Amino acid sequence: MDIIEQARKILNTTYIPWLELDLEFPVDLWKQQVLEVEPYFNEYRQSDSSQWSSCCLHGLGIDKTYTADNYGYDEYNAPYQYTDLAYKTPAITVFWKYQFPAERYSRIRFMKIGPGGHIDWHNDGNLPPGIEPLDAVLPINLAITHPLNCEMEIEGHGVVPWKEGKIFMINISKNHAVFNRSSKSRVHMIANIILGNRKKEFCEMFVRCYNKQYGQI
Repeated sequence: MDIIEQARKILNTTYIPWLELDLEFPVDLWKQQVLEVEPYFNEYRQSDSSQWSSCCLHGLGIDKTYTADNYGYDEYNAPYQYTDLAYKTPAITVFWKYQFPAERYSRIRFMKIGPGGHIDWHNDGNLPPGIEPLDAVLPINLAITHPLNCEMEIEGHGVVPWKEGKIFMINISKNHAVFNRSSKSRVHMIANIILGNRKKEFCEMFVRCYNKQYGQI
């Protein structure tokens, strides 16, 4: 199997709960730049959570944090672009523009859970039949701040081993929840990626990380 076929087989047959990616970013610098974002957070999914808020680095607007269909567009063809937050967070923007192996993005969001906040148990559904996973919009989750006593749980699999600076691909089709039992905010980023012409590059990273964590496919 070539590298793309290996990645496709992992996605289609292993149903792993999470995969840590071996990319790095300067956490301390990102923490400084996130301070510039603080005034732009808006409450997110009030019925499913408490103290959960979001804003967009890349999207239909800073405050348009939901999927494109909520604003009359198709997720794959919406006029997504970098928002004015890109000027306030240049190092973060460079990472997504040039360093992460994806051709383009739908939403890239800052996601904050305040002290004592939580995200209720939920899942984000499966891909519709006939959609090739490597051509779908895939979620990447990155931890800028992640205090002790803040846990993300995947039903049947336990707690995701988060630490500041870690990047995970989370299987959001599985039931998951987050509980911030600390006195500090947790700030992550979620990037919804479309691989496009960087599919092979992404698959090389994906298979390498899978083999490291779960053994040879």
